[in-house]
Amino acid sequence: MRILLLLSILVAVGCGQVAYEIPDTGATLEGAITLNGTPIPLALIIVRSQTATADFVVREEGKYKVPSVPLGLVKIGVDTEAMRGEVISRGMASAYKGPDGKVKEDQAKKLKFVPVPARYADPETSGLEFEIKKGSNTFDIILTK
Repeated sequence: MRILLLLSILVAVGCGQVAYEIPDTGATLEGAITLNGTPIPLALIIVRSQTATADFVVREEGKYKVPSVPLGLVKIGVDTEAMRGEVISRGMASAYKGPDGKVKEDQAKKLKFVPVPARYADPETSGLEFEIKKGSNTFDIILTK
């Protein structure tokens, strides 16, 4: 009987994995991200308040838009190291020549990895703060070495 009860509990909670949705805050944060004037093509943006965290992957061109960001004062982190694997994967894919021996046009577009100083990866050490209000918020993230 105990085994049956234990099995039922495990099935009910999904073996420890809990799925949940981030509540809609009614606020978005968007902008551009640059390092010494150069757009950051791929990064993980982390937006953290005292009670919640939202993140978003910047993909190419250095533009980002984070949905459902926490309201109030937030700290922002920019982590490019988290995306290094994707840059390597894309580089390998772009080098692949198809059966005809030619690189396809969409594969030829290589993504350059742009490392940012480690202090920016953690919202607590980045020095990037912004006040989020309901609606659309714009904050261009300008990083320096």
